[in-house]
Formats: sequence, C-alpha cells, structure tokens
Amino acid sequence: MASITHHHNKKTGAIYVYSVESYWDKEKKAPRNKQVCLGRLDLETGEVIPSKRRKNRIEGGETDPG
Repeated sequence: MASITHHHNKKTGAIYVYSVESYWDKEKKAPRNKQVCLGRLDLETGEVIPSKRRKNRIEGGETDPG
C-alpha cells in the first residue's frame, strides 16, 4: 500500500510530493521505504506539477526496453 507524503526544501521553499511504499527487507531484517518523486506542489492552486521524469512517462516518452 503506497501513501503520499510532502517534503519541504528549506533552501528553495519548494514542496515536493512523493509516493512512499513500505516493505520488509529480509536481508537486513528491518522495515524500509521506497520513495518515488511525483513532482512539485503548486502553492497557489494546490495541484502537483509532474517532474520531468514523470511527465515523459505520462506523455509516452519512455523507451521500450529491448
């Protein structure tokens, strides 16, 4: 189950939105998190502006492996 979290960059004042998924690492025998950046949060509208990597994936710009 993934959840959404916000990270505030104090230097630039930008707020980044991440999708976070927790899982159990069998080797280390400890819980771990996998985070994927979804984009920046627009403070005026409250909408998420997709990151370049996410924007390319949405627009179909990703390449087909092999």
